[in-house]
Amino acid sequence: PNDDLAMINLFVVRHPLSWITSMHKSWYSLHCVDGDYDCSLSLPNPTEGDTVVHYDSLMEMWNKHVAGFISIPNAIVVRYEDVVTSPQDTCNHITTKTAPAAPFKIVESSAKTHGSSRGRSSALDAIQNDEWRNHFPPSTISTYCRQLDPALLIRFNYAC
Repeated sequence: PNDDLAMINLFVVRHPLSWITSMHKSWYSLHCVDGDYDCSLSLPNPTEGDTVVHYDSLMEMWNKHVAGFISIPNAIVVRYEDVVTSPQDTCNHITTKTAPAAPFKIVESSAKTHGSSRGRSSALDAIQNDEWRNHFPPSTISTYCRQLDPALLIRFNYAC
């Protein structure tokens, strides 16, 4: 553990096309005009009203957010896929940079209480089978992958 850390920032990244698939299920405050293009995200700002951020596409949004995560000092960035497939190892990785791990129990049921979320078994199947590939035609996958930052894909061991 590093006693010099007053605060850490923990971010979870997800394979970009898997993330886009999940966004199609629940858009939250994200609105896209043309499929996955011309997007705006409304971010709550309690003192000045909502701030709206525009992106040319969901791929640009993923690129910018993930690049932003890794540029933050004291940031710990873990992959969603690792949280689901190897929760103990992921927790151990996080706690090597923070404090000793508290005992925890793997939650097999859905972690969310809204939307059409899935339990761990279903999430494991989706990850192991690259389920996101079933949601896009090959030409769309190729187009989206060309718009993703190759350095970020390599850094997080994501393939298109």
